[in-house]
Amino acid sequence: FLSSYNRKIGPDPASINSCMIGGIIANNSSGMACGVKNNAYHTMRSICFITANGKSYDTSVSTDYERFLNEQEFLVDGINSCRKKIIDNDHILNKIRSKYRIKNTIGYAVNALIDYEHPLDIFAHLLIGSEGTLAFISEVVLNTIEDPPIKSTGLILFDDIVTACSTIPFLSEQGASALELMDYASLATVKYLDSEPYNTNILQPNHAGLLCEFESDDKELLNNTVRESSSELEKMGGNLINPFSADAHIRENLWKVRKGLYPTVGALRKTGTSVIAEDICVHQTELPQAVHELQYIFKSWNFEDAVIFGHAKDGNLHFALSIDLNDKDGIKQFDGMMKDLVSITIGKFNGSLKAEHGTGRNMAPFVETEWGGDIYKIMWTIKTLADSNHILNPGVLLNKNKNAHLEDLKPLPLVDEKVDLCVECGFCESVCPSRNLTMTPRQRIIISREMRLPGRTPAELEELRKDFNYSGNETCATDGLCELECPVNIDTGSFIKSLRSHQHSLFSEFIANFSAKNFSFVQSLIRGGLRLGNFLGSSSMKIITHRLRKLGMKSLPIWNPLLPAPSPKISSYSSGGGEKYIYFPSCLHRTMGVSASNDSVINLLMELAPQLGVQFLIPENINSLCCGMPFASKGFDKAHHLITDITIDELYLLSEQGQIPILLDMSPCSYHISSMKFEKIDKLHFIDIIQFFHDKINVLIEYKSQSKEVLIHHTCSGQKLQQENMFEEVINSLADNVITPQINGCCGSAGDRGLLFPELTKSAAENCVNNYPEFSQSAVGVSSSKMCELSMSQVAHIPFYSIIEFVHQSLCSNNDN
Repeated sequence: FLSSYNRKIGPDPASINSCMIGGIIANNSSGMACGVKNNAYHTMRSICFITANGKSYDTSVSTDYERFLNEQEFLVDGINSCRKKIIDNDHILNKIRSKYRIKNTIGYAVNALIDYEHPLDIFAHLLIGSEGTLAFISEVVLNTIEDPPIKSTGLILFDDIVTACSTIPFLSEQGASALELMDYASLATVKYLDSEPYNTNILQPNHAGLLCEFESDDKELLNNTVRESSSELEKMGGNLINPFSADAHIRENLWKVRKGLYPTVGALRKTGTSVIAEDICVHQTELPQAVHELQYIFKSWNFEDAVIFGHAKDGNLHFALSIDLNDKDGIKQFDGMMKDLVSITIGKFNGSLKAEHGTGRNMAPFVETEWGGDIYKIMWTIKTLADSNHILNPGVLLNKNKNAHLEDLKPLPLVDEKVDLCVECGFCESVCPSRNLTMTPRQRIIISREMRLPGRTPAELEELRKDFNYSGNETCATDGLCELECPVNIDTGSFIKSLRSHQHSLFSEFIANFSAKNFSFVQSLIRGGLRLGNFLGSSSMKIITHRLRKLGMKSLPIWNPLLPAPSPKISSYSSGGGEKYIYFPSCLHRTMGVSASNDSVINLLMELAPQLGVQFLIPENINSLCCGMPFASKGFDKAHHLITDITIDELYLLSEQGQIPILLDMSPCSYHISSMKFEKIDKLHFIDIIQFFHDKINVLIEYKSQSKEVLIHHTCSGQKLQQENMFEEVINSLADNVITPQINGCCGSAGDRGLLFPELTKSAAENCVNNYPEFSQSAVGVSSSKMCELSMSQVAHIPFYSIIEFVHQSLCSNNDN
């Protein structure tokens, strides 16, 4: 949202696409380019908070300063006393100043007692990085910083860590906005990604890499800087395995390697083990030695899978490793590693035990080790002043139990191979359609693990299962967008489908198998239901469907007033001349008509064949065929295989063993077929409707006639097929005023899921609509899935059409003119 103004917030953690402002503030997060200068502490303009005694304050309101002094006399006196102790003691004063010259988030931000004088300003800044232990933060305003629009990113390989680190001062002087250090183990993780930005065969065990980014408002200046830097880096022993590039796709792939390191490493762990991640900070000049010390510690304690990476400009090192915390030897190994880590960070480098992720339970026992007794006492005083009953996150930031890091350890029981690799990083949560209604993918996995832990009573377990059935299972759209965001491609929707497959009764399995074998009959029933619904009217149908569901018919969809009349019969099974296509209409387009007329999407597309210079051939037994997705999404595996076997065999014959391309008119069908593993499918050539129109864009552009605002809705399937650019180019070829979402999402329709649970679609589609810039009520929308069109129309209060309807309208209206 800020990028259009070439601005951004200062903190830029690797999880920026999924994390929340509250977490950034609570941990005083920084990130790749943030450094100390632009972290949350230094860029906060104002903050609203509620103290433990229930009083609320807003630092942007001038009168709150006097009110704070009057209402919080005990806290104010204590803060002033703590400040005086620091100001009057040169040793403490200088230590605090020295500690905050590098990244440091361990303990409370006692630099606030030096940087500010008014108790409200001091307390407001003590809240940054306090992890919810002092007050509840309800709102925060951050100052933005410049975000130059032109960026160039490259990956430089070095023979060893020392050589890599020796270039950091030079690259910093050149103006590098980000310098990310990665050891050999980090660089090697790309072989587990879907798209490798470089060949891992060139890597050697001692190698290290620097991901470097330059940015500027001046393209020529940036290019000169990149050329000079590249030339000098080669002289300094660097090998540009990914030369600097301003291409957004290339840059994104490089950053995916770095940003996904923690969850990727977590996914490589032995199942059942836990992932430990920490970050320390040392002075930049001591970075090579610190890396060697970490490598020595990991080797000493047999952590063979540990990876080291970090923000090199700031001397900030992260590491991640796996360990079996269910085993006594594993806990002993973990304790030894932690104590050695503390020893070298504080004893050898006078560094920070936590650089940017807040203190946390793991480091809370070691706060005194870093700060010393006097400052540690001041921190405890602050905690007691603000929270005298110690009810706000006790033990999270300050803990007198020196073994707290070894207690209440979280196990990760095995659930299903589809999700066992999850490290609960939360990258998936921002795209989940049910995130504001019930659960996210991360939460579904966590609760599934919880249900497998020993020690619960049968009654407790049954209550969990009952709650999970709605929140975890029934309201999961199984759209798979979580897989796109997950660095290790975990599709929680696939896991939920497998759960559904184990919950079916013998009767429901029978009905599903019968439906697959008699699919033409099923479509007749659906058309009959639509005909009855349109005859009785929406009000009556809503009452009827709600009452029938209350009587136990839970699988009956709730009537949606936007459901159209049934689709008329296919008027022709062959149309046009020229290049041949087997047109495979979706079952939804076979059953549901076009809302604005008594026609069908199928007939509209057939009418376009002559203008597009193609010949469409529809299978004569089309009503008996289906891609199988309606069965697969509900976990009816046998029924799915029954109908897809029939369908693929038929298409194989009609297409002359793959010689004739097969056109699919809905993106969900296209993605589903592309993801299936059938021997004959590999020989067939399927084309999605978006790709088809994109191939004909030279024809479409001649009919450009739409002047009204046109909103594009990218379906989940379209996103997974990476069709966003093609879709936008097609609509731009026909319309002048195209509006795209600032963030793509899922509308939650998920086939009939939105009819079974309308609250899911309402919640998800509202998120989608809110992602558009402002649009008028005369606008129209375009999508490539029938149910998405219904959901978006209902929530956006404007009509959303099939891409086929939109193209037909554009071409035919132009002809009429």
